Amino acid sequence: MSYMRGSLIRRTEMLLKSKVIPHKPKWFDAVVKCPPLADYMPRKRPGEIKLLEDPYVVALYKRRPELKYESFDPSTFEPGLGRKLAHRWMELVELGFMKERALDIVDAEYVNQKRVENRAYDDARRKAFKEGLELPPPRKMINRYRLLEKQYFLEGLRKLKQQEAAPAPVQDVSVPASKQSNDSYGEDGNSDDD
Repeated sequence: MSYMRGSLIRRTEMLLKSKVIPHKPKWFDAVVKCPPLADYMPRKRPGEIKLLEDPYVVALYKRRPELKYESFDPSTFEPGLGRKLAHRWMELVELGFMKERALDIVDAEYVNQKRVENRAYDDARRKAFKEGLELPPPRKMINRYRLLEKQYFLEGLRKLKQQEAAPAPVQDVSVPASKQSNDSYGEDGNSDDD
């Protein structure tokens, strides 16, 4: 009956009228009184979801394109840096600042925050270098990938040099013994002496 269109009640009524089913099923009256909820089938795709801070985020990305590439942890519910700055901008606008002035304040806070983070990172790196400890990882993710690529590239070059330095296996170019013993025979296998 899956090929038939319509609800369960309608299909059953059609089958009863056409006498395919001789009598009403026991459940039919109860289902007519209290029909099941229909499956929700949207008629068209839902529209694009827009949040309140989206215009602010777009404006921030235009002003600071590097914010698009800031890493964040998607496993947490904490928003990325661009969204955090947009929330701060909205907060300042709600406090009564003009949008442009609020954007300047947010931008200055972002620059100061980055400056403090870079200074702390440089201090930690300098301290680790002086004490002979392992250096902290590079600042940006792309630098980490570049270091990994460099490591793999150098490893590949090292393996290539080892292969070149190793003596190549000598291939025996001499004539096999089976052919040496049959020198007196021609191609057809008959002796030349005959």
